[in-house]
Amino acid sequence: MIEKMKYVNIMGHINDFDRVVEQYIGKYDIHLENAVKELSDTMGVFPFATANPYAAIYKEAERLHDALGIKDGFFYKMDKENALSILQMASEFFQNKDVELAALEERRNLLNDFALKVEPFTGLEFDVEALEQFEFIKLRFGRMPYGSYKQFETFLHSNPNILFVDAKRTEYVYGMYFVPAESSDRADSLLSSFHFERIWISFDIDGEKQRGSFKKIYNETLTKINGLDAKIRELRREGLSGLSISNRKFLSAFNTIKELHACFEARKYAAKTKHDFYIFVGWMTEKECNLFQKEVANDDLVVVTVEDGADMQNVRPPTLLSNPFFARPFEFFVKMYGLPSYCEMDPTLFVALTYTLLFGIMFGDLGQGAVLTLAGLYMRKARGMQLGSILGIIGISSMIFGALYGSVFGFENILPALWTKPTENINNILFIAVGIGIVFILTVMIFNIRNSVSQKDPGKLLFSPHGVAGVCFYGSLIYLVLMLALKVTPALEKVLLPVLVILMAISIALIAFHEPLSNLLRGMPAGEYSARRKLIRTGVGQFLLETFIELFEVLLSYFTNTVSFVRVGAFALSHAGMMSVIMTLSGSGSRHNWLVIVLGNILVIALEGLVVGIQVLRLEFYEMFSRFFEGNGRPFLPFNR
Repeated sequence: MIEKMKYVNIMGHINDFDRVVEQYIGKYDIHLENAVKELSDTMGVFPFATANPYAAIYKEAERLHDALGIKDGFFYKMDKENALSILQMASEFFQNKDVELAALEERRNLLNDFALKVEPFTGLEFDVEALEQFEFIKLRFGRMPYGSYKQFETFLHSNPNILFVDAKRTEYVYGMYFVPAESSDRADSLLSSFHFERIWISFDIDGEKQRGSFKKIYNETLTKINGLDAKIRELRREGLSGLSISNRKFLSAFNTIKELHACFEARKYAAKTKHDFYIFVGWMTEKECNLFQKEVANDDLVVVTVEDGADMQNVRPPTLLSNPFFARPFEFFVKMYGLPSYCEMDPTLFVALTYTLLFGIMFGDLGQGAVLTLAGLYMRKARGMQLGSILGIIGISSMIFGALYGSVFGFENILPALWTKPTENINNILFIAVGIGIVFILTVMIFNIRNSVSQKDPGKLLFSPHGVAGVCFYGSLIYLVLMLALKVTPALEKVLLPVLVILMAISIALIAFHEPLSNLLRGMPAGEYSARRKLIRTGVGQFLLETFIELFEVLLSYFTNTVSFVRVGAFALSHAGMMSVIMTLSGSGSRHNWLVIVLGNILVIALEGLVVGIQVLRLEFYEMFSRFFEGNGRPFLPFNR
């Protein structure tokens, strides 16, 4: 369901602005519109042009609130000056702490980068200080791909001027090479041809010279990093204790400024007049609006006018969905396609029922359904995932159809089938699947008729392929097929056949010429068309060609959309077939290989469960939603949230 909306105007003197925002706007769920834009046709209406004076301090307070990890709890109303003083003091304190933290983190990152460079060479027993004493020999650190190194090894035998010391091997070979100073440039070019990547290591960190072996320097660096990490953790643990400010006091100051900031932000939505009056316009649910009107009835400083959203022309009320608890999780699927506009019907309940039914038919197994239900409960309760609620519901449907099929984790001899086993009645399962599709398609076409009435679009109502003409054609076609398939009496066939053919022909003609017929019903605004009052946008030849192509596409869609529901029965058979294969692989009689059964069930639940879920969603979106649902709504966003 879509909540009924009321369009609300709130007016008063500008001196009373903050009180009204705090007492009413901040208390009730009101979707505020830009009053200046809404009242653009009204003379003497201006926007509030003042910048929010609380923006900077509120942003800083919000940063501190998140950084300190203070949980929301009890707080009290605080004087504005006191709140500003507390937050300013806390901001300055933590700015100094931030400078100290930044210095420590910069030092830690520098040492961490140095340790990463040195680590591959810790296996070398050289003294770093001795290496730096070389005057006529150059030293290079680096790495090259292992494949390149194998080629380089062959080359080294014929070049005595280069001494390469292997340090560590992974997919790269890390090492260092020595070369006479006068031939270092030539050696560098030569090594680069073997894809040698040089690693630049400076053993002087912030003026502190590193001494000893590579391993000693590496271990000392790790010790320094751990010490810095401890200091950083200690600084971060120091909350407000250094200022003697309790969490409750800070929270009270934070919420005071948050409220003042929100009150001032309301000026973005309000308009003011040259006589110093403010005006708010927005939307409220009918229930919320009634409560608001009762409270404001005794307030002489506020004037409120209310209009019904359905009665207003050229406006788009926001959409707020309100569904039963079992259907609410399926709003997730509806919003994936698009939020229904205010004049559309909410398809959530329909999706909840049809998705649950189709999934159960396609994935019917008592044991596997129970696993899905438990997995859904875990995802919802432990992880807070909205998809978990859907999984829990469709798992129950799978359990119900599993009982009807007599299937428990693929075993079909534990419980008797309450209805039928899919593999024993293949034709019936497929016919039932198509029959379900026909019922669903006719249902969504009726939904489209309902939407057309709400949208006051007679052309869409009468001549759309999914309107009255579409229902007449599709219903007549289905009745004709059933009549011929069931072989009714010749006398009855002689009467009904001409009637159905004529009804289908008229319906096709109305669908084909829906554009001119719709334009004729709407009426042509003066000046929009030429004096001949054209009813079509293009020439006659192009119109006829487009009409033929569109009509062919429409007729084809009736067939393909109906046949598409065969997959419902096909997946029911596929599920039974896959479990039959798993049971065959596990052995027969009492000597089942339980590992095969367990792994097979896990595979089917994970793989086929996902595929079935996607296929049902495809049926919802393409075969059903496309016939009646546009999803061009905008969400209801209360200012106080």
